[in-house]
Amino acid sequence: MVAKTIRERVLTEDLSDPIGVTAIEYRIKVSKVLRGKASRELTVRSENNSTRFPMDVGVSYLLMLNRDLNGKLFVDNCGNSGTLSDRKAERRALEEPVANAKRRPNHSLEPTRVGKPPLAAQLQR
Repeated sequence: MVAKTIRERVLTEDLSDPIGVTAIEYRIKVSKVLRGKASRELTVRSENNSTRFPMDVGVSYLLMLNRDLNGKLFVDNCGNSGTLSDRKAERRALEEPVANAKRRPNHSLEPTRVGKPPLAAQLQR
């Protein structure tokens, strides 16, 4: 989707966190849905860990969203998400119709595990 960040809220849910910031919730206004369905405004959560996707208020983004196991939306920081000005080619590719191809259902907003250690870390255990 293409969306603009309209508000952010810093969350301090874990008082034992040394920085005090657990996550940031961004309120985004959707201007164009490229795949799937979405409301005109959504809240996206960015955990304060290696999966974070920081956004600036007032900036437009190309966003690839997923849902965590609790059903909260988050940006796939390993994908093609980024500022709209930096992701022009990715947006064009998403907007091009696929000739003679059946569209597959969009499963991108189904729950996804977050914070799974990299394969190297798993092998060391």
